[in-house]
Amino acid sequence: MGLNTAEQFQVLAQQLKFENIPDGFQQAELERLIVHEQSKIWQFQIGLLELPKVNETVEFSQRLQREFEMIAQTSWHFDLKKQPQLAEIYAYWPWILAQHQNDQGAFRPAFQNVQTELTDQAIILKFNSTPWLQYAQNTGMQLINEQIQNLGVTAPVPFQLVLDQELVQASMAAGQRKRAEDEAALAQKAQAQMAEYQANVRKNQQAAEKAEDRQKSHMRSKVTDQSIGKGIPNNVVVTRMADVHMEADLVTFEGYVFDSEIRELRNGRKLAILKMSDYTDSFVLKKFLNQEAEEPWLQDLKNGGWYRVRGNIREDSFTHDLTMMFRDIEMIPGKKARKDPYQGAKKRVDLHVHSLMSTMNATNGISDYVQTAAGWDMPALAVTDTAGAQAFPEAAGAAKKINQKYQKQAEKQFAQEHEVDPSDEAAVKQLLQDEADEFADFKLKNQKHFKMIYGLELNLVDNTTPFALNPDDQILDTAEYVSFDVETTGLAPRYDKVIQLSAVKMQGGNVIGEFNEYVNPHEPLQPIIMEITHITDAMLENARDEAEVFADFKDFCGDAILVGHNVIDFDIPMLNTTYQRLGMPQVESVVIDTLPLARFLHPEMRRFTLSTLAKKLGIPLDHAHNAIYDATATGQVARKLIQDAKERYGVKTALDLNQHIAEGEPWRRGRPMHATVLVKNQVGVKNLYKMISTANVDYLDRVPKTPRAVLENYREGLLVGTGDASGEFFETLERKGPAAAKKVAEFYDYIEIQPTGNYSQELAREMIKGEERLHEIIADAVQIGAELNKPVVVTGDAHYLDPQDAIYRKILINSQGGANPLNRYPLPEVHFRTTQELLDDFAFLGSETAQAVVVNNTHLVADQIDDVEAIKTGNYPPNMPNAEEEIRAKTYATAHQMYGNPLPLQIEARIERELASIIGNGFSVIYLVAQRLVAKSNKDGYLVGSRGSVGSSLVALLVGITEVNALAPHYYSEAGEYVEFVDPRIYGSGYSIPLKNSPIDQTPLIGDGHNIPFETFLGFKGNKVPDIDLNFSGDYQPFAHNYMKSLFGENNVFRAGTIATVADKTAFGYVKAYERDLNEAVRKQKQKDLGIASLEDVHLSEEEVVSFKTAEIERLAAGSTGVKRTTGQHPAGILIVPDDMEIYDFTPIQYPADDVKAKWKTTHFDFHSIHDNILKMDILGHDDPTMIRALQDMSGIDPTTIPMNDEGVMSLFQSPDILGVKAENIFSKTGTLGVPEFGTEFVRGMLQETKPKTYADLLQISGLSHGTDVWRGNADELIEQGLADISTVIGTRDKIMTDLINWGVNSESAFQIMEKVRKGKGVSEAYQAELREAGVEEWYIESLQKIQYMFPLAHAAAYVLMALRIAYFKVYFPILYYAAYFSVRASNFDIVTMARGGQALKARITDIKAQGLDASAKDRDLVTVLEIANEATERGIAFGMVDLYKSDSEEWIIDGQRLIAPFNAVPSLGDNVAKRIIAARAEGEFLSKEDLAKRGGVSQSLMQFFEDNGVVDGMSDENQMALF
Repeated sequence: MGLNTAEQFQVLAQQLKFENIPDGFQQAELERLIVHEQSKIWQFQIGLLELPKVNETVEFSQRLQREFEMIAQTSWHFDLKKQPQLAEIYAYWPWILAQHQNDQGAFRPAFQNVQTELTDQAIILKFNSTPWLQYAQNTGMQLINEQIQNLGVTAPVPFQLVLDQELVQASMAAGQRKRAEDEAALAQKAQAQMAEYQANVRKNQQAAEKAEDRQKSHMRSKVTDQSIGKGIPNNVVVTRMADVHMEADLVTFEGYVFDSEIRELRNGRKLAILKMSDYTDSFVLKKFLNQEAEEPWLQDLKNGGWYRVRGNIREDSFTHDLTMMFRDIEMIPGKKARKDPYQGAKKRVDLHVHSLMSTMNATNGISDYVQTAAGWDMPALAVTDTAGAQAFPEAAGAAKKINQKYQKQAEKQFAQEHEVDPSDEAAVKQLLQDEADEFADFKLKNQKHFKMIYGLELNLVDNTTPFALNPDDQILDTAEYVSFDVETTGLAPRYDKVIQLSAVKMQGGNVIGEFNEYVNPHEPLQPIIMEITHITDAMLENARDEAEVFADFKDFCGDAILVGHNVIDFDIPMLNTTYQRLGMPQVESVVIDTLPLARFLHPEMRRFTLSTLAKKLGIPLDHAHNAIYDATATGQVARKLIQDAKERYGVKTALDLNQHIAEGEPWRRGRPMHATVLVKNQVGVKNLYKMISTANVDYLDRVPKTPRAVLENYREGLLVGTGDASGEFFETLERKGPAAAKKVAEFYDYIEIQPTGNYSQELAREMIKGEERLHEIIADAVQIGAELNKPVVVTGDAHYLDPQDAIYRKILINSQGGANPLNRYPLPEVHFRTTQELLDDFAFLGSETAQAVVVNNTHLVADQIDDVEAIKTGNYPPNMPNAEEEIRAKTYATAHQMYGNPLPLQIEARIERELASIIGNGFSVIYLVAQRLVAKSNKDGYLVGSRGSVGSSLVALLVGITEVNALAPHYYSEAGEYVEFVDPRIYGSGYSIPLKNSPIDQTPLIGDGHNIPFETFLGFKGNKVPDIDLNFSGDYQPFAHNYMKSLFGENNVFRAGTIATVADKTAFGYVKAYERDLNEAVRKQKQKDLGIASLEDVHLSEEEVVSFKTAEIERLAAGSTGVKRTTGQHPAGILIVPDDMEIYDFTPIQYPADDVKAKWKTTHFDFHSIHDNILKMDILGHDDPTMIRALQDMSGIDPTTIPMNDEGVMSLFQSPDILGVKAENIFSKTGTLGVPEFGTEFVRGMLQETKPKTYADLLQISGLSHGTDVWRGNADELIEQGLADISTVIGTRDKIMTDLINWGVNSESAFQIMEKVRKGKGVSEAYQAELREAGVEEWYIESLQKIQYMFPLAHAAAYVLMALRIAYFKVYFPILYYAAYFSVRASNFDIVTMARGGQALKARITDIKAQGLDASAKDRDLVTVLEIANEATERGIAFGMVDLYKSDSEEWIIDGQRLIAPFNAVPSLGDNVAKRIIAARAEGEFLSKEDLAKRGGVSQSLMQFFEDNGVVDGMSDENQMALF
């Protein structure tokens, strides 16, 4: 038998070291002890006969705190069998005040000068200041009553708060005399408190650690699996980070690490830098590494892992933040994850969870919830983001991982039962094959399964909201109207009452009667109601009861038509509820609501409050929220709206009005209400995608809306729940009551109720007055479910995972300001709740009902739902008949043309290997689509450059997709009768091999081939879905996109959608804004507390200012990153749907960034989620093809005939001599300024160091410049040390594979090493051993280990090909080159400096460079243009200012050896003005500046620019009249 409660208290008393238990505690009982493991708070509930004396309670409280301070924070609550007298409670007053004397805020100053008086009826509190009295009424007394409740007092204590005028006068005088002294005293006290805090911290810590430190003073710091250092005592005092405000020694923290790195300093020492948080604050932790074993231990730290650290707190000299220099650190295993303590057989299913794909409203990825749910043994989980399904791909992947884990567990268990070692993978695999049937049965019985439920929270709107209730055929023009308005005690007709009922009777626009009565509600008004309505309790004290007033009002109205603003949703339900309560007939007259009518007649308006509507219609509205004034204004508004309806639609009766309900996009007029939709089966998946698409495409109005008719149309395969507090069911239930809510519930499949904390905003805005009423509403919902036989389920509506994550959502919501109504009240706590939390929360329903709504009914709903495939698996290319045959035929036709027939065995083998992969895996269509696109562009006169690794495919070359030849370097004759391969170890490219004539007919042979393995494109097994990226001319890109519509149909091609999330910098800004707003709130509270008139006069002390440490800012910002902000579209990606399928088989669709004017619709899912299932063609826009087309048009030269081994062009990469200029005059030692890929300062530096001479060298340069950790600290050092040269260093990913094969490494190993290295994963020890065995040099292996990213050789080859064509024109056709460069590639000009010539250009370049980082981004970008312009002047080319009669709108015009600037090069001269000037000059010469301004649209500022730069020299200011 366990101890009873009295015996338990005796044990506690012994722990508290009572020698003699105080009299008041002699018969005490320990009724309950609640231990909060996460927060380390222990709550003691003590049963007592009566209230102890004050000194006894003080002693008990102090002993409790002192004895448990090393373990937890404590709190207590008395449960008294006998309630105390008022005098006994009064004796506790000093103690009550003392409990809050150290609180921040206004409590202490508000109550420190209060004088008290005890009477028989009350405790009188006399205040000396109105602000302090108001603070006490609004806030302070709540704190005091909480302390009194802890004493066990159950009845309200009668306090009387008064403003004592004598005390006011004395306070004012004393305040004026002592303000400065008080401030000084406060500062001194704060300093003393800090010193005391510091002393206590040191005392507590050092006392616990002193003996141990003496013992360990001679010990060396050790590194173990669990810790670094000398060890941290188990009973050490752990300090909250938020409590550390100054430097201190030997402080211990417990927290999780959210960032870590190890830096190597200039002196060679290594410094570990960790960032840790305990959720109260964050700290940077630093440690100089002293032992070799410390580095790998710290490198293996896991972000999110919990650790205990100890060290000294010091101020960082750079950041000025307090930083810990830690000496000890140890793991805290299992600290992070929350557990569900519920031990029942079934855990709940959460049917309503928001992921970070709920736009700016939730902070965790759905994977976090899935992992947690599975860890709590939940069998299923529903993702229900608002208006979107963009978390579905992640959800599917997360559930798949969980079920794979369950599969492994089942296999292990099955193996063990069959006495097979689970670690022997081969044996287990064989067992599963041999016993397949038995294992299938075993899985059904034993394997757990996690069901992912897919759904969304939609914005439901009604598109049938009537303009009139009870319509009839009476003529509106001649009818009598009663325009009425009510003021109430709240917004819920079910609970609230009318306090003012006012009306005016009108006919023909004239007021013929008035009704205005206050109504006594017989209950005090809430302050917010008095503030809104300006009605006070005193005004209602002598008012008549509602029965009398409502009877008179019914008589006043008679049979008149009732009109009002928003009366259908509010005023009429308020009247009818009251009539029903009074046993009177409900409203039967015609009712016309001006709110929906105004929305119909004036859709251009954004807000439809009575005041904005009255202003729109020119009707004065004074004294808003006074019922009689509102009623009069509403009557005038109604008359004008009805007249408008008559004139525009011929409306004569109320029946006529309602005939127009469906007109004018009524869905825009409806207020969105949340509802939850869950996918029930595979049919439901497609219907959900159609519904999402319809909302995003056809019903997008700030948010995607779903009309009820659309939901009903796509309802097959879906379950519909009632949603959260903003759903129509709950709103109806809380406002209108169970009968009305029951009718609403009939539409839904299940009824949702949510954790009581979720309704905090309803409570805060007094829609629900108190928890008792909330419990009643929830109980009503359960009863409605029973009556309708619909399951009532508790859904969590989680927006973040753990309670401490609430701050991240708070920052997100705060960033949206007043635009988000959630900012008006404190946010509810909406973390992911355990089964036990919810059972405790709903215990008020009774244990059986709580079990039903939390657990059983959630399973009932989940069991109706199938496992569905939300994201298709498999590959679904478009249907192109005979694609395989066409690809094969085109391949061999070109191959025979180039290489003869029969083909060399080496080439035929390569072709057959590729075709087997392409055709065998269904990739022919992808190749054929790309071929059609390139062929169309080439036919229209634009070359196409390939990107990525498509050039690794010889078939891609032969069918015409790419110009890059993947074969090993070789010669071939133009006629195709001769082919000769060369050693790829000597020549890296066929463009680099020596010139040679054919031995057959002595004609020059063609060199080609770059030795690119096919594996780098489609993987080692050739089954990787090809990703073909193509660079079209930027001018031609829109035509290429539209060509896809011609090929496949408009309904089968869509732009690839993207999701824009909150980036690091943006999140940082949100946190700083939150910090600012917190300080603003503190200032406003201080202004209110102190009664200061102007906020500008409120200043915060250093202690009051909220200031986040840098580490805390980073932590808070990290919590907001990755959250969906908006959507977009891939700049080039086009997705193609097979003609026998619909886009909804794969994804919903929408407009990018909700732009309904966009020309293309995009996929709702991010294209990465589905690009392996549906064909995506990347049709990019690029300047190189545009520039080549421009050069071709100007020169007549076919760019494909330009040689790739021209000596003059190749010399550019070593010096600018071929250009006829000196290096010092053009700020470059190479001639590659403006040459794509080779013109940047970084790449020119590489050229100077490597001196490339061949095309192969340029391929290396291109790869090195695009890689990460490939050149600096890697290849450059190898070249400098002489270990390698430009041809042998690792430049591209493909070179790794070919190099290793040349060394003799197995081809599959070479491929796998290449793949690991290009992704920055280095080379494993096993592969390193294989490389060394093959004789690979150590420098090569070390180089591989440093690489983080590598560029594909095919991509480099395509880029260099385009670059050399452009460079050819630069060398031999300079005026054409510069005209094309400035017309196509440049956009930022300084035409004034350019027109002034070389000296001015050099001076401007020198000036910008001298500014360094202080130069603006625009000026830094301008330098490149100026450098190329300077180079052109050195080559004898001049630049002319714009010419009114010669300049083009955007292209530079060649005028001899001069380039004339286009109009768009003029600052602030836009395209429209440029085109207007050109059109005007075509009509005739400009007669004057006045004429130019008028016909050309030239502004005054542009005219001033023209005048300053001689553009309008000789032109008169005004038109001159010719007399003869």
